[in-house]
Amino acid sequence: MAVNNLDRSRWYMGNVLWFGGYNSKTDRENNFGFLLSENGNELFFHKNEISRNYTPADNAPVLFREGTGKNGKPTAFNVHILDKTDEETAELLIEYLRAIIEEGVDFARWRYRDCVINFLTQSFGERAIIRLVTSDIAATKVLPLFLKSRNYDNQFALFASDKNFDDLTAQQISPAVMPSSFIDNNRLC
Repeated sequence: MAVNNLDRSRWYMGNVLWFGGYNSKTDRENNFGFLLSENGNELFFHKNEISRNYTPADNAPVLFREGTGKNGKPTAFNVHILDKTDEETAELLIEYLRAIIEEGVDFARWRYRDCVINFLTQSFGERAIIRLVTSDIAATKVLPLFLKSRNYDNQFALFASDKNFDDLTAQQISPAVMPSSFIDNNRLC
């Protein structure tokens, strides 16, 4: 288990570089791997740190905490593989999004954008935007994440089902993130 010398409340995203494989020196299967953190660090992680006993594939997106291992080297712990059936990971991802939004992430240039949209859509369906907004993440921050995604028009329509154009602009939601069909059908003249 990693010994965490860093802030326990911070989650990070990354991708698995490799995990497992046969070790000819020890004549057994490796129970560890390395991942690449969003901040560019390569981190060791052990099989015991993976939630739900999954074996991660190379390049699999993961959510994790960062700490210092027994040997004093950077280590990932509490590793969650983004999986559509894992409700706990979905909630942790929402917590992570809340934190990076406060840090001012630019979703248009964010490398994990498509992966996160797919995961949230698989977890919450077309109600993903609603789920994030009901988690106290401002709609003005959530909508740019989903903008230009495959089902954005449907997700936006569900989110705005009880609102019109003027209601949304009063909430400082830019017309630039509203689908043109919504604007055409809901603008009060």
